[in-house]
Amino acid sequence: MHGDPIPFCITPFAYNIKTRAIYFDCTFGVSFLVVIIYGIANFKFRSFLKHLQPTANTLNLEAKRRMLISLSVIMVLYILTQLATFVTLLSSQIFLALNSYMDLIYHFLGVLMALNVSSNFVVYWWRNTEYRKVFVQLLHRFGKRNAIFVNAAK
Repeated sequence: MHGDPIPFCITPFAYNIKTRAIYFDCTFGVSFLVVIIYGIANFKFRSFLKHLQPTANTLNLEAKRRMLISLSVIMVLYILTQLATFVTLLSSQIFLALNSYMDLIYHFLGVLMALNVSSNFVVYWWRNTEYRKVFVQLLHRFGKRNAIFVNAAK
């Protein structure tokens, strides 16, 4: 069972033990770099806001501050899902007694990864009015385009 392909196909689970170990290392490295780069950008932006004098451009800075909060929420979700995935997969590699539960663990991790990917849309929709406006405009354009195709097909 352990090391065999499983029916739930996600990158870290579809290969053998050696490639999973490589995936762990790469995922950990990329996650670490993402958190470090985001932390530096967050720190610089907050220090920039502390020393800023109020001007007519303050509304633009308020939008950037809201964007930073949205990105912070996304980063927390990213960190939590990546950490849970990494710890679970690492523990399944270390504790062989978990082998009988691997299908259940893999399905749980698949849901966790899907949550990680789909949560960005929800956070952007919740935090950003411009995002909502553009999304609604795209839906209207898509709806009009499909209406043309439907009418042409009749």
